[in-house]
Formats: sequence, structure tokens, C-alpha cells
Amino acid sequence: MGNKNKEFWHDPKFLAEITRKMPGYVYWKDTNGLIIGCNDKYAVMLDRKDVNEIIGKTDEELDWDPDLLKKIILEDKEVMDSQKSLVSEDWAYLMGKDRCFRTEKRPLLHNEEVVGLLCITIDITAEKEAARQLMQALKVTAASISHEMKTPLAGIKNLLDSLLKAAEKLNEGYQKAEQEKLIAKEEGEPIYDKIKSLNKQALRRIDAANTMISMQIENMSIDKIDARFFEQLSMGHVVEQALKKYVLDKDERALLHW
Repeated sequence: MGNKNKEFWHDPKFLAEITRKMPGYVYWKDTNGLIIGCNDKYAVMLDRKDVNEIIGKTDEELDWDPDLLKKIILEDKEVMDSQKSLVSEDWAYLMGKDRCFRTEKRPLLHNEEVVGLLCITIDITAEKEAARQLMQALKVTAASISHEMKTPLAGIKNLLDSLLKAAEKLNEGYQKAEQEKLIAKEEGEPIYDKIKSLNKQALRRIDAANTMISMQIENMSIDKIDARFFEQLSMGHVVEQALKKYVLDKDERALLHW
């Protein structure tokens, strides 16, 4: 079946109706930031009865959060000045809850001159929640794996500690035997010193392995870097925190200067 009369496809009113029914939140504005048009969902998002309560207004008149409003204005300027599309994600309290939106802005050109921009926004809150739940599950799994990996390492450390104590007692007896001239004096590096050195190296490797496991688990908690939680730290403080995470012996630490 086909439409007998296809002229309606070019009817501005019909085209406007298509725009109003578009999925997502759609609006377009001129170079002065004046909203020229939008769809029904955008009006609903901003708690307006219909599009007529939005068309002809600027973002400053739409009760945006001050920080988000500033970001919107800066992004609009960037898109129109650069004549390049821009994609961003933002959280905002709208329609009764905190929601995450992915927005794409594109410059609108007429005769190769920028006359405004088109903005299409999609609610990705459900995607973010699903990702959060997946990340939480991964953290639980990672924590379990970390425990399973660290437990045998802890056992090995205890065995090494016992080995070193046994070697100390053996060395005491060996030295007494040397003093009583019951045995010949050992030539070269004493066996006890070798055992102690190897024990120290093994413990360092275990501590380094534990540190790397912990760091990997912590990295999994990083979902997205949020500038709202940035804080200024001195380089010295950052280095000190890094050194606490990575195992170095006294001699190695002495080589570090900042």
C-alpha cells in the first residue's frame, strides 16, 4: 500500500510534527543562544507543559543548575566557533531524580555560515546503573581473587620467617663450633649471609606482588574521573603516597630526592 497523496511529506507542519515526536531530547538554537525549536520530550524534561514554553527563550531562562548552565554556554560557543561536533556526558537532577545524559551538539550552517546549533540528548542513566552494578560485581570478584592470591603469599612469608630464624640458630651453633675449633672457618661469603640476603629478596618480591594486587583492585574502583572531586596536592605529597604503595628498601629510598 502507498500514500495516494505524498505532498504532506514536504508540509512544514508535518515535518515539525516528526521533529516533536523524535526520541531523545532535541532542540536547536541560534548564535545568540535563543532556542528556535525543540521536541516534546525536551519540554517534558524541563517540566514544561509544551514546547511553546521553551521556544524563544535562552538557557539562562530555563532554571538550569548554575554550574551546568555555565558548561552548556561554553560548549555552545566551542561548537559554533570551531564548527565541529561535541559529545559530552553530564549528571543533572531532572524529572524527579539524578540522571545521566549523553549530549551531542552539532553546528548548523547556512551558505557556509554558522547560524546556530542542533543538540540531541539521550538519557543513559540505565546504562550507567548497569555499568555500576557490573563494576560492583567485578570488585567483589576481584577482592575474592586478591584474597586467594594473598593468602598463599602470606603463608610463604611465614615460612621464610621461620627459615630465617632457623638459619640464625644454625649460624649461632656454627660460630660456636668455629670458636671451639671443632670445624674449619668458612671461606668466602658465609652461608648464613647468603640465606639472609635471599630471604630479604624473596620478602621484597612478595611485598611488591601484594602491592601490585592491591593497586589493581583499587584501579577497578575508578569509574570516571570527576573534576568535582579534584583537589590540589603538592608533588612531594604525591611522591610520598606513591612510595607508600611501592616497596623500596632503605638504600633504594636514599637514592630518591625531590
